Amino acid sequence: MLITRLSVYQHAGTHSVAMRQKLFFFTGLREVLAQDVTPDSFGLTPTEWPSGEYPLFETIRVGRRKDIDISLADPIWYSRARLWCQALFTLTFHLSIIGIF
Repeated sequence: MLITRLSVYQHAGTHSVAMRQKLFFFTGLREVLAQDVTPDSFGLTPTEWPSGEYPLFETIRVGRRKDIDISLADPIWYSRARLWCQALFTLTFHLSIIGIF
């Protein structure tokens, strides 16, 4: 009986740590979004684009010889890529704080 109770307490403690970390992450992400931060080194800023303008397409190699062009229509893909990179930026920051990254 003691082992069962101990397991439940350990599980509850782990759950509470995970919830705090999740809250910590989403609080940070909300702040990044509120400040309208565009992180560097993710290919999202004009200084990172070869022509200084958002690219219209990206060429991706499929197999060994075939290249295909993928449309990067600004209204759709830029906003999604930016949100994804903001979340990745926030996650990387939080992982570095807790010593994982």
